[in-house]
Amino acid sequence: MSLLSFPPERQRGLALQTSLLLALSAITAIAIWRASISAIGLTLAIYIILAALAFFPIPFLAYWLYALTRANYRLDRDQLVLSWGLRLEQIPISDIEWVRPASAMGRSLPLPLLALPGSVLGIRRHAELGTIEFLA
Repeated sequence: MSLLSFPPERQRGLALQTSLLLALSAITAIAIWRASISAIGLTLAIYIILAALAFFPIPFLAYWLYALTRANYRLDRDQLVLSWGLRLEQIPISDIEWVRPASAMGRSLPLPLLALPGSVLGIRRHAELGTIEFLA
């Protein structure tokens, strides 16, 4: 049984997500440090809010970075296997009706709201195709 593997392009996604992760971590650390030396008042509240807002996306970015390093598309004679982070989708070949590049479609596919290079995730509706789940 032959196995074909198609890993996605990672370089741009890794660079962007690592940069965002480092920048948000630095903002969080600086805001916490500034909050620790601020007097009780408006500036303390601003630093705490800034630290919370900068910290909120860090776990998501860390997981997306991990997921991108594990991302792979494998094809054998029985199934198509999509690996992305902790998720593993196994699609039997008999369930696949057709495969075409997105550029071959008449209209462009609406990307999900959450679309960074190396992390295109979500579900969108398409007029002709119905529900489309992105895992790319």
